[in-house]
Amino acid sequence: MSAEELAQHRQEYWDELVRFLDGYRFGPSWTEAEMKQLHSEIPDSEIIYNVEHGISPDMTIQRFVYYASRIPT
Repeated sequence: MSAEELAQHRQEYWDELVRFLDGYRFGPSWTEAEMKQLHSEIPDSEIIYNVEHGISPDMTIQRFVYYASRIPT
């Protein structure tokens, strides 16, 4: 996968993350900085694997949000 293709898929993951968190109703709203941090934690290798195997971004995003929402602040 080229860097340009990866950037496109990363943008798709960002768009899906924002959409998911807009509807996420547990606890306080997520700040943009928190969303960017969470997005940066999704490894490129996982995105590439998901694209190659037809796995929806939702699966990854839900898992990362689940774990991030349970980390004590």
